Amino acid sequence: MKIKRRTIVFLYKLSITLLCGGGLVVCAYSYFFTPLFTITSYDIVGVDDHSSATIETLLRKEAAHRRFYIFSHDKIGSYSSNAIFEQVRTVVSDAKVVRSSAVGLHRLQVVITRYTPLFRVSGSEAIDEQGNIFSTDWPIASLPRLEVASSSLKLVYRGGYSITQMMYKGEPISQELLGSLSKLSSQVSEVVFPVETISIEASGDIIFFNAAKRSKILFTHDINTKKAWSTLLSAIDTDPLKGKLALEKEKLEYLDVRFGNKVFYRFSDMAFQKGETNGILGGHASSTNTASVATTTAR
Repeated sequence: MKIKRRTIVFLYKLSITLLCGGGLVVCAYSYFFTPLFTITSYDIVGVDDHSSATIETLLRKEAAHRRFYIFSHDKIGSYSSNAIFEQVRTVVSDAKVVRSSAVGLHRLQVVITRYTPLFRVSGSEAIDEQGNIFSTDWPIASLPRLEVASSSLKLVYRGGYSITQMMYKGEPISQELLGSLSKLSSQVSEVVFPVETISIEASGDIIFFNAAKRSKILFTHDINTKKAWSTLLSAIDTDPLKGKLALEKEKLEYLDVRFGNKVFYRFSDMAFQKGETNGILGGHASSTNTASVATTTAR
């Protein structure tokens, strides 16, 4: 008996449908009712062992939840990146980016990138190169403290979470300025005195203080790091300032680098003098006290 072509086409389509349907049923059963795709281990990168263990405990608890009451978070194909990020943030408050990716059928890798502190703003809070303020357990006591006059804080949202950003005169504090101050403070700390505090005044002047705030270095608000450092370095490498810094650094009151290629300076043992100072010093030095000036040549 000859089978009609329509029957052959029907049987072919039916077999394909049954095969695909059966495959879907097998996959669904394997996914939902077997441990074939279940996450059994977490590889947490970017934190210490103690934090890693704490995060893993939280992630295993979170994995018991379901999305839409159907898709389990403990499966390699339906884990929640947002939920993982939230759990990580409860342990690592300065987590900036958390990337989750499957490594095989049973292993989930969680890579944590933290904010990098540039300055400290309090005992437990730091600011990064983009002006973001965050709580951290990084050892930040050795970082210079940043104080900004007329500053305010703004809560901004990024990737579903909030972060505090420092504002200066109504605008986000300049990333370029923060980078310049970090570089310059490292240079000053190495050559002149360890910089404890950096103060950005309402006038725009920038002041570096030592730990006791008895010595300071003044820069302009539109600071050019390379030029300012070259000017200062030339001055402190030239007598008489060079000699006084070598012998009487603890008596240094200020170095003023705000006036072109001139560096004004004063030490506490400079003689009292009636009359005007030898240079324009603004409100940072008394006009009845002697101040000296070192003329430098840019290097």
